[in-house]
Amino acid sequence: MHIWDELSRCTSVAEIHHTAWQPSTSVHLWWSGLAAAPVRDRRGLRSLIILVAWTIWCERNLRIFDRNVATESQVLAKIKDKAGLWILGGAKHLANLW
Repeated sequence: MHIWDELSRCTSVAEIHHTAWQPSTSVHLWWSGLAAAPVRDRRGLRSLIILVAWTIWCERNLRIFDRNVATESQVLAKIKDKAGLWILGGAKHLANLW
């Protein structure tokens, strides 16, 4: 959750701070609630959610299969690096959010 909280601070999007999340019974409901948040660029928010979820999933796989454990700050740095690459690649809505 610290990753989401730090990204909330970096992007000034309070809705992704874990304390703003609504309780949900599935990932689909969590995603739907978070992705529908009233932010300045909803498409950028959705891109950010996908980016963070994908990075966390990849880190999970590295931990399980390669026994490679990264710290939260290393994972956060990867997310920021990937966000920069996505923006360079044309993710204009993510750029608006960042």
